Amino acid sequence: MKWSAEGPSRTTRTPAHNIVVPSTATDFPPDSSSSQLFGLLISESIKNKIISFTNQRLEMTREKYKRRNKPELKNIDALELDAFIGLLIFSAVFKSNDEDINALFATDGTGRDIFRAVMSKERFAMILLSLRFDDASTRDQRKQTDVATAIADIFSEFIANCQKYYKIGETTTIDEMLVSFR
Repeated sequence: MKWSAEGPSRTTRTPAHNIVVPSTATDFPPDSSSSQLFGLLISESIKNKIISFTNQRLEMTREKYKRRNKPELKNIDALELDAFIGLLIFSAVFKSNDEDINALFATDGTGRDIFRAVMSKERFAMILLSLRFDDASTRDQRKQTDVATAIADIFSEFIANCQKYYKIGETTTIDEMLVSFR
């Protein structure tokens, strides 16, 4: 490789193997909301599986309580799952993803108000504890063939959605470094 203070010569033609041609990307309306675009990657099918498996776990947890109608033990629905995912993203964006739940929900002015506005601390903790991505009753037999069986089905669907809707470009940054590719 030869480094130069001047740019490349424009008198010679760029070799074809050095030209990156972007693949055709799915066109989205310019007024698409971020939640609509996020919904392409985390599809309704993925959400429904998470809701179903999480509700199975919540049902098992409810059996351990005398008072089974506590608000934090109720089944999760699509709206609440979206809210929960939103809080997790919010905590990551503001670098609070390693904070204690008590600190996030603190009422002394140090906590984040949005957490308390969306759901109670007890409900957040219960969803976090009960969140499941597969059917636990069949996990043992599936684990014999796939060590990542707890997330494999949803993960493969997520990867398929990423490949379908996200097209990598020539200026993509991966983990804060540029990786050359053709």
